[in-house]
Amino acid sequence: MTAKKQAPLEPVQWVLNFLNLGCIPGEPNPWRLPLPSEKRELKRPPLPQNPSRLKKVSLIPGFPSFKDIEKKYIFGLNDKGKYVFAGRDSVPTTEDFRDFFLKYGIPPIKGEDITLYGNIKIKDWKTIKPPADRNSQEFRMFMYEPPLEVEVRTQIIEIWKRLIDLFLGIAGTPDAGKRKSEYKHFKGFIEQILKLYRECLEEDEIPAKDYEASRSNSGFGGYGINTIINKGLLSIEPFFHYGDLPQALYAIILDFANHFEELHQYLRQCPYCGKFWRLEKKRGRPDVFCDEICNMAFHQQSRRKNKKSVESTREHQKPKKQKEDYKTLVEYLKKKRTSRERG
Repeated sequence: MTAKKQAPLEPVQWVLNFLNLGCIPGEPNPWRLPLPSEKRELKRPPLPQNPSRLKKVSLIPGFPSFKDIEKKYIFGLNDKGKYVFAGRDSVPTTEDFRDFFLKYGIPPIKGEDITLYGNIKIKDWKTIKPPADRNSQEFRMFMYEPPLEVEVRTQIIEIWKRLIDLFLGIAGTPDAGKRKSEYKHFKGFIEQILKLYRECLEEDEIPAKDYEASRSNSGFGGYGINTIINKGLLSIEPFFHYGDLPQALYAIILDFANHFEELHQYLRQCPYCGKFWRLEKKRGRPDVFCDEICNMAFHQQSRRKNKKSVESTREHQKPKKQKEDYKTLVEYLKKKRTSRERG
């Protein structure tokens, strides 16, 4: 399926969209929330619509798990043998990442121009599974030197998971002191990304004295690597990239980091679907949920309370209903008697 093209986003919103892969407003996603947290306790957890179509999966050794392939819900079994909602498998597949990059690109590069290390076009990126025989020479070679598609996915998924972990500590607490402490961890992560970004430039052999030998010197303008990085850090220019993964991902995360210090106090996470979003300045009580559909789903009554509520309502309305039925019956008998007398 070809992803719908969309205009490039600013670095802040682009990174938030990247991290929100797998989050769907209205769909519970407790695994994306801080642990431990009262937010993870759902009043009305989903139940399998068709248990016979659940697929058995191995997530935790010794504990049977079952997956709803359509909804991506994961269920376990309790002591009574009943299905219990455990969470939602929201880790993006290779195809999810591919469609995201095709749709949004990596500013200023458009989606169709994104490549993997300059060798494979993003539209041709797909899942490659290892050989089934784990004892074969092919399997050992696959694990020792994985294909480029697998190597890039591994690098991207590690960054995606690490950023989510960092954001959980910042968006999951109203405590300004704790957010400031977590922000220090974020700065340490950005230093690692900067190191990887520099290595990509150095391995591409683009020193100032030889910039004309690069694939595209227009973005460098004759500057050396140190100048390029300094211009990015000072927000004079965005961090340059060719549109090659993973270097392009490093570049936009570095651009994002330049805005993060002023952003992190407004960063929030939806307590239902797990989506990260920016709190908008406005009058009145600040929003808690990313969308009204999440607000309604989160505050649904539990099935037990809902049953009691329905029964209580029926009992409360029973006398009134009996009076209405009696009145209706009396009117009916009067009309019937009148028609007979006329006859």
